[in-house]
Formats: sequence, C-alpha cells, structure tokens
Amino acid sequence: MKYFLIFISTLMPFQSCTTSRKMSDNQVKSGHFQLYSYPKKGDHFDFDESRYKRIALISLNDFNGSIEPSVYPIKNRFNEPRNIKIGGIKALRAYKDILEEEYKDSLVLVDAGSFLHKTNKHNETVFLYNYLGVDVASLGFGELDITDKKSIEFQNYLQSVTSKAKFDILSSNLFNLREANQIKWKGISQYTIKTINGLKVGFLSVMTTELSEKIADGKINGIYIQNPPKSIITNANILRRKGAQVIVLLANKGLDCTSKQALEDNLHPEKVNFHPNESTYCNIYKSELYKTLNLIPPGTVDIVMTSGENSKVANFINGYPVLQTTGNGQFFSWAEIYFDLKHNRIDQSKTLIHQPIQICHDFLKESQDCYPHESLDHQEITPALFLNKKIELKEYPKQ
Repeated sequence: MKYFLIFISTLMPFQSCTTSRKMSDNQVKSGHFQLYSYPKKGDHFDFDESRYKRIALISLNDFNGSIEPSVYPIKNRFNEPRNIKIGGIKALRAYKDILEEEYKDSLVLVDAGSFLHKTNKHNETVFLYNYLGVDVASLGFGELDITDKKSIEFQNYLQSVTSKAKFDILSSNLFNLREANQIKWKGISQYTIKTINGLKVGFLSVMTTELSEKIADGKINGIYIQNPPKSIITNANILRRKGAQVIVLLANKGLDCTSKQALEDNLHPEKVNFHPNESTYCNIYKSELYKTLNLIPPGTVDIVMTSGENSKVANFINGYPVLQTTGNGQFFSWAEIYFDLKHNRIDQSKTLIHQPIQICHDFLKESQDCYPHESLDHQEITPALFLNKKIELKEYPKQ
C-alpha cells in the first residue's frame, strides 16, 4: 500500500527547524510544519489510464452554516490589526478551483451532513453550496435540529430550504410511518447516481438510530429511522442494479479517532496523525458506524464519508476507507480511488487517503500552515499555497 504524505518537521517557535517526511514529527506538544497544508504538489500513483479510471473525492461535514471564516488575531510589537483566517466559502471555492485544475472531470464534492446552522443562514447556505458546486449532500442531524418549529410546520420549512438546492440531498433510511413509504420531501432523494469521469457513481445516506434520541420531540413525528445496515444493503443493491460501478456512503454518525491519542500524548486533537491502516485509537467498540460496517457484506460500498463527531478520521475501518474532519468549514477530507476497468471493481491497493486539508487564507511564514492553536504572536504572514498554487480569494455572489 502506498500513501501520499505531507512534508512535516519538528518546529519550536523562533528556532530553526529540521524538515522531515514523517507525520509523527508533528505529534509533539509544541511545533509543527505544513500541518494539513499541502503547499507543494505531491506525487500521485502512476497509473495506466487505459485500464484505470480515477475519482477524486473531497468532502465536508458538520459545516453548520460556516459561510464566513474563523478569525484568529496575531499581535505584533506595533499592535497592528493582523489576523489568520481559516475556512469559509471564499477559501473553499479557491481550494476547489485548484483541485479541479488537478483532477478535471474526475473530481466530486460531497457533504456528509449537518451543513445547515441550527438557527440561521439556511437559504444563504444552500445558495452558496450551489455556487461552490457541491454535487451531493446528506441530510444530517443538523438539518433535523434547525429552528424551533415542530412536526409538519418544521418539515414544511425544511422542504422550503432544500427545494432550492441544485445539488442532490439524500436520506436513505427515513421512513414515513403514516404513508408506509420512504419520506418524500421536496429536494430530498433516497439515492442518486452521478457520472464522474465516465463512471456511474452511486450515493446513499444513512442516519444512525441513536440520533432519534437527540432530535427534539415533535420534529419528526411519524418518521422512523430504519435499520442502517439493512438500508445500506437494500439501497446499494438498487444502485448496483441501476448500473452504479462505485458506491459512496454518507453517514451520520461517525467515529472519534483522535481523543484517545490526544489525551495520551498531551496533544491538541488537530495535531494527531496516524497511518491510514491503523485504527488503534478509533473508538470502534463504541461506534454504531463501526457496528454497521461490520454487518454489511464486504464491497457493499466503496468509500464512507461521515459526520457527527468532532474528530479527524482518515483510516481504513473494517476494510472501508472512512473520511471525516472536525467540521465548521475549516477542513475538507480528500481521497482518491481507482476503478479497474479490466476487473470492473475498485482496486483498493491504489486507494489514497490523504490527511484532511486545513483551509488557509494565508500561512504563518515559519510553519507554512495556518494551525492556530499555538502562540501566534509576532509571527510573519505569507500567502497560502496549495499544490504549488497561490490561494486566490474571490467575492462570492449575493442572493
């Protein structure tokens, strides 16, 4: 198995650093270098394009209406107003534009759920997701937790928002008990198939049954969350019969793969890195998602994007590549899968799970990233780079 690694070093503030290619060198209490920034263009697999087709997937989760970036002030001796900004729609679009240059029509952007804020910016978020070019999004816990409306009033309001989406919003295991059928809400589908780089890619979305305990009383009266493994198998089989060659699962809720290691090593969770094939630190025995992936036959789906946990995941879990970030529009996940035309299946030996990308507007000069959880005082700011291209921010359209 080959992996795409970021360039990393041990860096102490105001001291020189030694460049290293080991991810573990970022896992120190103080110091980091190019942490989740990918400023240089890395090597990809050399592959036979007559035999393989590549699909690059980038995903958001728990966006929570984070249209504007998070801002971190930086002091200098002149007390000038300076900031490091992370995330937001402008920067997301800039990063996506670079990836589109890299991957052309093999790129797909998905959201694994909870893209709407609990109380505001609902229509604006959908409008800007249309502008961003999201292909598919999952209905998540966040969407079922918005506003103080109840029952039919809530469902009508949600449909007034989702009906404006130019991207597919999915929910595969919400069942209407009154109608004895899957929910039929405006702008929301049970599954979808997209043609990506000449391949038929199927998408489905499930919520875990435990979410019903968190949704406020009256929000989904008459709505039942069906058994996730059964729903995945049923909908995946439908997608295969309809010709899907690749299946992407969007799921609520995900995994926590950082808390344990962060506690053991006295690290901020964002500095935790690990080998994609190692899931030692993931809370697999407490995860409904892990139980679900154990209950579906191998190869039922090909890749999993999750939401609902404030944790980075970039691992193979029970043989499935699983991706997740800490959310709030500050990161996106990134993976590449390779479809073998000769054998008509994904060649998992070529799957690349990248570490998540932190969405920097600018870099801190010394560390060449925008990691904000150490002292920022007196640091110099330089333009952010991604895959050897400068991040160019543009104004986004207004409604």
